[in-house]
Amino acid sequence: AMNIIIVLDQLLTIYIFTLGFIIVGGGITARGLAHTASSPILWAVILGFLFRFTGIPLPEQLLRTFEFAGRAAPPLAAFVVGCSLAGGNVRPDWHVAAGIVLRMVAGFCIGWAAASIFGLTGLSRTVVIVTGALPAAVFSYVLPSRFGAESEHAKQIVVISTFLSLFTIPLSFSLAEIL
Repeated sequence: AMNIIIVLDQLLTIYIFTLGFIIVGGGITARGLAHTASSPILWAVILGFLFRFTGIPLPEQLLRTFEFAGRAAPPLAAFVVGCSLAGGNVRPDWHVAAGIVLRMVAGFCIGWAAASIFGLTGLSRTVVIVTGALPAAVFSYVLPSRFGAESEHAKQIVVISTFLSLFTIPLSFSLAEIL
């Protein structure tokens, strides 16, 4: 299932670091386009797909370096998320509640619809459905904050949806099996 998750994640990364910059940056602006063009994460995804689909070989030493860095990424990301989200109180309001419902419930429904439309079965179907219901990504908070836009609601959505995922992820697996 990891291959499916990685492809979905990379497609979402392309979306976030292109259209996301445009949305958060207030439209198609020079600043938004400059952020998109200079995003190392976007370039990494594009180059990854390029090397994968063209079959261009990479030196073993470079692959080991990337693997080492890749193993450090999840704990480093968790640390950065904790630092970014630290401070302040959780004060949900209707904006936060709507964001959580959209992310987790609508995401589940969209994942289920996509799996049905594309005729996915088995593990692929479950992965697409459950991935749709995952908590809000920290980029939901980081991008508005980086562009100087209002980010407090996004911060609350990330924190609360991550806590709720203790319950919603197992529920999503159960529902994916039933539906």
